[in-house]
Amino acid sequence: MGNVVRQLEDNVLIGLLQTDPERGLDAAIRQYGGLCKAVIVRILGEGADAEECLADTFAALWRHAGKYRPDEGGLKPWLCVIARNQAVSLYRKRRRQSFIPEEEAALGELADDTGQLERREDAALLREALAELSELDRKLVVWRYFYGESVKEAAARLGITPKYAENRLYKSRQRLKKLLEQRGVTR
Repeated sequence: MGNVVRQLEDNVLIGLLQTDPERGLDAAIRQYGGLCKAVIVRILGEGADAEECLADTFAALWRHAGKYRPDEGGLKPWLCVIARNQAVSLYRKRRRQSFIPEEEAALGELADDTGQLERREDAALLREALAELSELDRKLVVWRYFYGESVKEAAARLGITPKYAENRLYKSRQRLKKLLEQRGVTR
C-alpha cells in the first residue's frame, strides 16, 4: 500500500513540476533535497560545488520531468541517479579544468618547488624533450607520471584502450630517456 501511495505522490509531484514549476520544484526540494545533497556530498564534499550541483539536479528534474516512468521505479531512486550523475559530471569537469594546461603546470611545479638551479635546468631539459613527443604521448606521460593517473584513467580520457596506452607509454619513456641522454641528463 505504501509503495502505491508513494507512486501517487511522485506522480502528483511530477504533474506539479509540469503545470506549476515553481511550486513543483519547491515541493521536490523539500521532499528530496536532503537525500540528493547527501548523494552529492559523498562525491564532491561540502561547499559551493555541492550547492551548485544540488541546484543543477533539481533543474534537471524539472527539464526531464516528462521522462519519468513510475513503472520503472520510484522518483526517489530516479532523482538519486540524477544527483549522482550531476555530481560525477561536475567532479570530472573540475578535475579537467585543474589540469589545463597540463604540461606547463606540472613542469612549472617541478621547477619552482625545488628552488635549485640544477632542478630547474633538468626541468627545462625535460620540457624540451617532452615537446618532441606527439601530443598524445606527451599527455599520456604528463597525466601518468606527473598527475599520478592510472593508465586506465589516462586512456579513458584520451579515448584509447589501456593496452594501447601502455604501449605508447613504454615507447615514450624509451624516447624520453634517449632525448634526455642527448641533452646530457644521465640520471
